[in-house]
Amino acid sequence: MTIECSVSYMGMSRKVSIIGGGVIGLVTGLSLARSTAGSGTDYQIDIIEKGESVGSQSTAVAGYGIRTVYRHPINLYLAHKGLQFWSTLSETSATGFRRNGYLFLTNDDETSSTLQRERYRQISNGFPAEIRQPVDPGEFTTEEIDSYQTGLFSPISAVSNSTRTVDSIRHLCERNTVRIRTGEEVTAIEDEGTRCRVETTDSTEYSDTVINASGIWANEIAQLTGETLPVESSTRKLAVLDRTVDPEMPLVVDIDTGFYMLPGHNNTLYAGGHFHSKRADDSYGHLLKKYGSETYNRISDASVDEVRTGHYAMTPSRIPIIEQTGSIVHVCGFSGHGFMQAPGAASVVKRMILPGETNIINKELLSSDRTLSVTDIQF
Repeated sequence: MTIECSVSYMGMSRKVSIIGGGVIGLVTGLSLARSTAGSGTDYQIDIIEKGESVGSQSTAVAGYGIRTVYRHPINLYLAHKGLQFWSTLSETSATGFRRNGYLFLTNDDETSSTLQRERYRQISNGFPAEIRQPVDPGEFTTEEIDSYQTGLFSPISAVSNSTRTVDSIRHLCERNTVRIRTGEEVTAIEDEGTRCRVETTDSTEYSDTVINASGIWANEIAQLTGETLPVESSTRKLAVLDRTVDPEMPLVVDIDTGFYMLPGHNNTLYAGGHFHSKRADDSYGHLLKKYGSETYNRISDASVDEVRTGHYAMTPSRIPIIEQTGSIVHVCGFSGHGFMQAPGAASVVKRMILPGETNIINKELLSSDRTLSVTDIQF
């Protein structure tokens, strides 16, 4: 075991250890590296990932969507930052980013009223939105999708290939001297006041700031410091079907059933949903085709080529936790929205820990012990 230390001379050198190599950890590392370049302080930024590769959990089942339809101002802010970042990423063409839009569908009266309210919320926050009653999805795609009572179309929402995007961010991190350490697990953390001692399976080191971006393991990492976070794991799946579709098709969500679909790599149809069944013989593929064919009849006789399984780090409110306690910052609980919200979260973290920065979000709204009356929309 080695001992690593960032030696500070008159504040000219600082070390930041980011625990977790998912999209949150990677984008945070990149944001910090870019913001501190040329600052006069030598920042050493390390991302410590216990898996053998980065982006191997929720990223695999992210659905590749970047949406703006949320209820809470925090999530709206994070979504806005996400769209700005991903649309201007220098590797955008390689990541498959495109503004296909999101199309939300329902045949339920109450949900129809909700979608109409969401249209006004979108517009009031500067996001364009269109409502149709009834809606013919053929207006937005060449695919033959059944008509619904109500549809909300968010034209600036986007789809992307999350795996390729993670690869691009990893390369950008490396080009900006962020060190990514895979196959290394954090086993102990102690906040010593002016610095943190971090023990891993490979080393003992000292950092000025530790960032807990460990997704579904965020509470386990917090417990190493004597804290508890309301973050739980939820298993999610994404299927790849043997169908090609219009590459301009929006990400389509049937709110009534929870089914969604979108064009993936090589225009292959990707589909998912959070289905509930009490029957042991109802496999995910069976449920997907059962509910999906109600929206898109080409799914009824499709074959499921692959089912990807990942995990979402959920909070009760579906709003993330971004808070600082001493030298430790927790940035977690994105409830499956980390891919969309990582750039905004990184901006908040940067403002928390870098000298001269001002936080523009009420920190109580992002704390782990907050009381929120609104549970945000979950798809």
